[in-house]
Amino acid sequence: MFILGRLLDHKAAVLQPKPHKRELGKFLEHAGLFVRVMDSTLGETLVLQRALGALGARYFDGERVLFPQAAANLDELVLRLGEIGELYNRAVGEPLSARKHAGLVARTVADWEPKVTEAVEQTVAYLVDRAKAEALLVCGEVNAAADVMAKHV
Repeated sequence: MFILGRLLDHKAAVLQPKPHKRELGKFLEHAGLFVRVMDSTLGETLVLQRALGALGARYFDGERVLFPQAAANLDELVLRLGEIGELYNRAVGEPLSARKHAGLVARTVADWEPKVTEAVEQTVAYLVDRAKAEALLVCGEVNAAADVMAKHV
């Protein structure tokens, strides 16, 4: 979040009518880094949250898989990451987009929702197969466990 603070500190100087080219170049570099980090962090966190929710619904009678505090922390993380992305977009991304730097707008939770569905299904399948393989290992069925996990390697 250090990068977001620096971007907001320098926003006024860079988004003025004729910013200094050196300042604009460094600013765009930091903005690009921030967007890449936000996109990967938010995407991975949403997949984890949704996958754990699907596991709880499917295999644990709707109960959450994580301990209550851990589940609350994960929900809070998704919420705050979404808010940080929206703050960035209002303060930096949208003005840059208006100046023909469209790649510097961060994706929001709503943008990610349709994209995480496939990843959630893959994550759930992996976690279920891993649990099956571990159960098979406990029973001494090493080859069967390897067969179950083969499609994930």
